[in-house]
Amino acid sequence: MAAQPIRLLLLLLFLIPLALAAASSSADLAALLALKAAVTHDPAGALASWSAADYCHWRGVTCHPSSSAVAAIDLRAASLSGALPATLPLPPRLRRLDLAANNFSGAIPAAFLASPTLRSLDLSFNRLSGRLEIPPPPANSTSRPTPCAALTDLRLAGNLLVGGIPSGLAQCRSLRVLDLSRNVLEGAIPRGLGRLSALRVLDVSRNSLTDRVPVELAGCRDLAVLVLTNLTASPAEQPEFNAFVGGCRGKCWPSPRCSSNRLEGSMPAELSIGCFRYLNISGNSLSGTLVSSAESKCSSRSMDDDIVMQYYGDLVGNAVIGNPFGSVFGSIANITLHDFSNNGFGGALPSLTLSQDGNYSYGLRLNNNVFNNSLSAGFFEFCKVATGVAVNLSSNHLSGSLDKLSSCVGLQSFDAGYNKFSGWIPSGIGGLRFLRSLVLRGNNLTGQIPGQFGDLATLEVLDLSRNSLTGSIPLHLADAVHLEILMLDHNRLSGSIPPRFSELAQLAILDVSFNNLSGDIPNLRLSDNCGSFIGNPLLHQCLGTNTSVPPTEETSSGKGTKKWGGQMTRSKTLIVILAAVATAVVSFLLVILLFFFCERRKRAKISNLRTKVVVTFNDAPPELTYDNLILATNNFSIQNLIGTGGFGATYKAELAPGFLVAVKRLAMGRFQGLQQFDAEIRTLGRIRHRNLVTLIGSAGAIKLVHYCIEGTVSRHGIGVTVAASWTKQEQEQSNEDHFCPWSV
Repeated sequence: MAAQPIRLLLLLLFLIPLALAAASSSADLAALLALKAAVTHDPAGALASWSAADYCHWRGVTCHPSSSAVAAIDLRAASLSGALPATLPLPPRLRRLDLAANNFSGAIPAAFLASPTLRSLDLSFNRLSGRLEIPPPPANSTSRPTPCAALTDLRLAGNLLVGGIPSGLAQCRSLRVLDLSRNVLEGAIPRGLGRLSALRVLDVSRNSLTDRVPVELAGCRDLAVLVLTNLTASPAEQPEFNAFVGGCRGKCWPSPRCSSNRLEGSMPAELSIGCFRYLNISGNSLSGTLVSSAESKCSSRSMDDDIVMQYYGDLVGNAVIGNPFGSVFGSIANITLHDFSNNGFGGALPSLTLSQDGNYSYGLRLNNNVFNNSLSAGFFEFCKVATGVAVNLSSNHLSGSLDKLSSCVGLQSFDAGYNKFSGWIPSGIGGLRFLRSLVLRGNNLTGQIPGQFGDLATLEVLDLSRNSLTGSIPLHLADAVHLEILMLDHNRLSGSIPPRFSELAQLAILDVSFNNLSGDIPNLRLSDNCGSFIGNPLLHQCLGTNTSVPPTEETSSGKGTKKWGGQMTRSKTLIVILAAVATAVVSFLLVILLFFFCERRKRAKISNLRTKVVVTFNDAPPELTYDNLILATNNFSIQNLIGTGGFGATYKAELAPGFLVAVKRLAMGRFQGLQQFDAEIRTLGRIRHRNLVTLIGSAGAIKLVHYCIEGTVSRHGIGVTVAASWTKQEQEQSNEDHFCPWSV
């Protein structure tokens, strides 16, 4: 007997999981079918398999390996459309929901952000609208789980969400990625987000956020990517974007991005610039000096995990921030970039010491500021760590010499254009064997061009224009076989252009204009452009940069002879000038002709008005003209007015001695009156009746009928009516009845 309760207990323990599994299975199926019912358009047939009994084999559905509970729904980019109901449920044990890149609309269902088990929610790039709302935590947190407690990845970019960023997001303590970009959110970033200690990525770009960057974000100790800006190529593409004010604050943010906002003030000293994998505060109104960083060791946390590098790679790969090294230098994961450009920073250049952890290239942008000191050895400290370096110092007020430049052995790109550097170009520059681009235009450099440039096998761009360089162009420069752009214009160079430049197969742009060069122009493989050689009085005439190149088979066997580049240029210029002159002359003649045509039409209208002929039907005087009619009515004076109607007025006129007429004149602009007038003309012109006045004639908007002495004219008549003599019987009848016929 004692064994019986034990058997019952074991049976219950066996049946309870089965019952729970059955209930869970039923809830999973109901949630999946509810999602399918919300889809109104499925052109790709993504849900075609959502009809069989085993939903674990449906497309996009993944079940837990140990049960039939739904663990993930992945319908990314499935071309689905429909409105998501506010009460749409989720499978009870769902961990990941990805509906990104579809066409769903409506508000975000409440269950999505209230689920205690959901870890990843991606609804990016749909048409979801409304406010983003996080359910409040339960009053008794011990009995009920906290909403979004397990959520680590929330991506809602590219929707139509409005309102503010909810402060309730601070209760999602496990969040590592929060992407709310490309919405219509406004207001300030909630300060409570600083309590999200696990947060790695915060992207709220392309919204209408305002206020300061909250200092509380410094509490996000693992924050690696901070995107607060409008990321479009041009601000015109997104007229409203974040407008934060104040300086960026915080400590040890590996990758904060604040560019294209309106940040003011100076850079906080707490920022350890050398520890950032990606720091971009360009295009703001920051000023002051950049505090030098001498960090020997940065945070031990990893900055190269998948989450960080996904965002960093997107920024560079989509040309949002640009790759300073070009695509040939491998993965962007090996690049650290600090961008302070387009601000108001001044004073001395900072001395930056980078983290010595890892093997990477380093890009530094300080262009378009007001730095005003010289290059020091301390400035190039980062060259001791980075394997490749790209530096942009253009458009500042820097001065002094460039002697320290040759100390940065890993230099690949250096732009110091439009500064005040002076002195000679250091000959040690030939030791920069990785140098690809050197831009020194718009300075005060003197002396000769070092021949060591020819030792740089990787050199592609060399711009030394707008300086005061003298001497000849070094012959050894032709050994830089990968040279694509060579700008030497606006200097004081003399001698000839090296003939071996014709061997530079990749040379696309050569500009030596405004120097003192002489001799012949080599047979260059360039497009015809004589403008690159002007300003050299002793240089032989430019007939096109490829004047001596033998004609190709196509040109030699074709019909006619190929024109030289210079002649073609001059011919095209002459044709353009002649065409412009001809166009101006023709336009002037057309204006004159149009003026005379308009004047002629005006005179014709006046003449036609004066000589307008009155169309007569009967009983008209022999010389009834429009001029006579105007004369007879004293130019339709008020003294001759005998009545007015809704569509005009009636005047008395004596066309000949004893020949009285009633002139009915149509009021211009009255469409209904014009219809009435036409009806009268058509009717009275066809018939005669003892009770109708006789239509004598019409002229435009004027009608002539017999004049009635004792009666009245039509209330609606417009025009001129002329009355001829009636027979005695008709006259007597009219007097007897005191009747004046109506004109219709």
